[in-house]
Amino acid sequence: RNIRENYLHDFIQVQHINWNCLHKLSHNKVHGVIKADTIIFSDCVYNEDGAIALFNAICAILKRKGNVVGVLPDFRVGLDLFEKMMETNNFEPTVIPHGRLPKGEDFICSGGGGKNYRLIHWIDNRPEE
Repeated sequence: RNIRENYLHDFIQVQHINWNCLHKLSHNKVHGVIKADTIIFSDCVYNEDGAIALFNAICAILKRKGNVVGVLPDFRVGLDLFEKMMETNNFEPTVIPHGRLPKGEDFICSGGGGKNYRLIHWIDNRPEE
């Protein structure tokens, strides 16, 4: 919906990927499509199993030197594990501070507010295989 509302369909492709079928992904492609330059997720970790599944999905579908942008609540079971796995595996995090655009320049976004959430950008610095 956000892509449609912001007329970004020529620039952004969205895919629903079953995290439990990652073994079907090839080295350079996901379902026949070249791996992602950027992965964006929001509020995906609810326990440690989910943290591991999200981390494995990111590693499977992200190009080397790619970007991950995540919206995380301040506290939830599994988040510490997820963030530790990202840092341990050479994903460099940067916390993006909350900000406001001048009135009339706001980006249209569906959904609720960001109170008590963190926006984090990771750069993939994993070594080439």
